[in-house]
Amino acid sequence: MSKTIFSLIMLACSTLSCFGQSIHGSFYIAAVCSDGILIAEDSRGAFVRNGNAIDSKNDISCYFNPVQKVYPISKFAVATTGALNFAPEYNTIFYYLKEFGNHVGQDANFAVAYRDMRKFLSNKYPAKISQFSSLNMIIAGYDDLKPRIAIMNKSHVIGGGYVVSDQKCDFGKVYSEKLTCKEMAPLMEKSILNYARKYHLKHTIGAPIMILKIASDNSFSWMLNKPAMSPQLNLSDLYNDYLAKKLRFKFQSDSDRVNFNKNVKLWFSNH
Repeated sequence: MSKTIFSLIMLACSTLSCFGQSIHGSFYIAAVCSDGILIAEDSRGAFVRNGNAIDSKNDISCYFNPVQKVYPISKFAVATTGALNFAPEYNTIFYYLKEFGNHVGQDANFAVAYRDMRKFLSNKYPAKISQFSSLNMIIAGYDDLKPRIAIMNKSHVIGGGYVVSDQKCDFGKVYSEKLTCKEMAPLMEKSILNYARKYHLKHTIGAPIMILKIASDNSFSWMLNKPAMSPQLNLSDLYNDYLAKKLRFKFQSDSDRVNFNKNVKLWFSNH
């Protein structure tokens, strides 16, 4: 068994940590435009070495992309930063969001999601509520033709303007609600990439930047870098995509690659 234990910021190691590796990364921007709402997020994930935080590039064993982090569900959309999967089952956040989407049905809009999502997750997965609460999650959509963006862990809703993962991002200098989604999309992409470059975070925030548009009728269209595959529901899905070379991995060292492959093999021998 590999001695390398991969753990994730905000997640405690479990008895499965030696082969159940956890994933971290992300930066989002959500903005109201003249003809819709845009949600932009990078598509890079990173596996963390021993420890509970990413203080530098040396704390991760590898990073990879593209992984989808913006999710259109029913008639609203969700984006998250932080943990992409949760111990000990190592289902991804999309697994739980899909469960919620099935629960509320295909006609559920922003108002339903904002009202019921936290309650649903708390009731169905009470042991994980602290992990859900640690996420930086936003919900976006239209309610009675009015744009809405909610920051879930702050219980804060805006009907105009924008939200970003970190206010140090330069997006505020270029944002205008008068811009169309087509005009805004490349500005969002540039701001995320500039942030990663300026603060030396390209090991956890990277291209391609996926950008989703929500129209006033709560229909969806991808403005930039539409996902080429379905979101992973669990760690097995991600490992299978790795083995099928659908994801581009960058390992920090040969030993990281060897240990990662050992963990993949060990995971499948136990699942």
